[in-house]
Amino acid sequence: MYCSSNSLFTPYKPNPNLGIAFTNSRQAGIEFENQIHVIISDNLNVTNILREYDIINQYGTTCTAIDHMFDDLHSNTRFCIQSKWKNSKEPLDYIHHFIKCVETIQKASGPQFRVQGIMLSKQPITTKSEAAFRYENLSNPNINFINIYLYSQDTNNLYLTQEQNQATLIDKLLDYLHQTHCIWTYELDGAIVMR
Repeated sequence: MYCSSNSLFTPYKPNPNLGIAFTNSRQAGIEFENQIHVIISDNLNVTNILREYDIINQYGTTCTAIDHMFDDLHSNTRFCIQSKWKNSKEPLDYIHHFIKCVETIQKASGPQFRVQGIMLSKQPITTKSEAAFRYENLSNPNINFINIYLYSQDTNNLYLTQEQNQATLIDKLLDYLHQTHCIWTYELDGAIVMR
């Protein structure tokens, strides 16, 4: 599914009310998760919005690798997002844990939902992790895995602040949701953000 718009792209702007002041990388990761939750809750027309704690309570203590989950009833898609804001790549065993958690969600969701697993990360996943995602995408038609990441061959983002880089990565997520699943982003006043 592809949505198109003839309007100009409007990037996500960090919410100044969040009071972002990073003191260390762990805090930066927590603030990144908080920003994503605020965007999902306030700016997307989606339902059943859960954070990690709620997901663990609903699906069990083995389902710990999903930070955000929400449903798009228009496309009958349940989105499971793992967000990582760190300079290193996630090891393959962690990617396998994420895959197992998304599979748990898919089995509990039933055949009416397709599940989209999104690894949202500062760094791209490893080649072996990409292969694991490809294998899962081919073996289960009700699940799809992707990695949306900040860094690429282009090093322009190395000169941006951490806040700007996080906003850029959130923008990539919102673009993906819009372009692939027709999920629109809304301003707090209800106006559509044209992408």
